[in-house]
Amino acid sequence: YADEVDMGIRKVQSRIRISAKARHAGQYKIDFYAENNVLYEGNDEWKPGPVSQMCREYFDQIAEDLRTEFRLLY
Repeated sequence: YADEVDMGIRKVQSRIRISAKARHAGQYKIDFYAENNVLYEGNDEWKPGPVSQMCREYFDQIAEDLRTEFRLLY
């Protein structure tokens, strides 16, 4: 994303983890985690990095799509 480039980030590896725990009959608590590892300009070592605003908006859209899908299924 452009805001990552502005932060000097050259490459990003993103990971999304989803976990669900049963609460009541047919109801679940679902946790959505997103994280980035980044390569900064001039460095070849992957490090935990920030989730930029543009990336956060993308992750939020994924989470919203999943919410919609789960509501339609259950």
